Amino acid sequence: MIERVHHSGKQDYLKHTFTTGTVSKFNTEIRDVPVNPYTDIFSIFNEHLLERPGGTVEVLYSGGLDSEAVLIACDKLHIHSVPVTMRLLVNDCPINTHDLYYSEKFCREHKFDQRIIDLNVDKFFENGDHIRYLSPYSIIEPHVATHLWLLEQCSEFPVIGGDYCWPWVTRSTISPYRNSYCYYDKFMRDNGITGIGNMLSHSLESNLFFMQAHLSLLRERPELSTDHTNIPIFKQALLSKMGFGELTTRFRSYGWENISASLLNKGLYKFQLVKQHGMTTDSISWGDAVANILGGEERYNDKF
Repeated sequence: MIERVHHSGKQDYLKHTFTTGTVSKFNTEIRDVPVNPYTDIFSIFNEHLLERPGGTVEVLYSGGLDSEAVLIACDKLHIHSVPVTMRLLVNDCPINTHDLYYSEKFCREHKFDQRIIDLNVDKFFENGDHIRYLSPYSIIEPHVATHLWLLEQCSEFPVIGGDYCWPWVTRSTISPYRNSYCYYDKFMRDNGITGIGNMLSHSLESNLFFMQAHLSLLRERPELSTDHTNIPIFKQALLSKMGFGELTTRFRSYGWENISASLLNKGLYKFQLVKQHGMTTDSISWGDAVANILGGEERYNDKF
């Protein structure tokens, strides 16, 4: 049995532990660290971006709401930002047209100078290029390799929107982080890239701020659903409540999810990764700061 530990976030407040086994285990511990009293999310984001060595922030912009919120925050804070969008090509034809539509529309309407970078994903996976990115971290989601590749194409201060810990409605608990999506910061550190791998939960302050807003919104509007299909509607309402404006509601991405296996057999590549690394169970644990937000005694969860 081998145990690997890495930290992420401001003050290394997130401790990630990966333990190998027949079924490997991945746990994220939200550690209690000193926090500053902020009254708005933009002040928190400004604190995050003080880490940048230069002036420009490169926001990896998929066309989704989280990365869109980061761009809006940069604009409000008068921080120069460049949206960096990946165009996924199969047989030289774009497959993530859904994402490209929303990203182009937003950038045009808000006068952002969008940078589009092409990646021929059919050749990328056929050549086994994804293995180089994923194997060191036992990641079994093939498309994560393209995110790591895109980070390498940046030359300033790349930022990924990410997500916060989602509070549950029926229990005083939060959803675990998945192993496959917790290595952006470590990948950047390992490769000398200065940036932020998860803006929404980069600090304990930002994670708590989003959790509080999430719970407040559910109390105010109990008719809102947070099930899988309605997440964009809920997220749009949440970001509006937090001061990001009236963002365009959209369907969940169809770039990776519904691509035909005849064009790119993502399932086959995932099967190969699972065969190599095995399956992993995910869990999360937390201390007083999160427990006080949730209003319960539970400090651990291994279910989604």
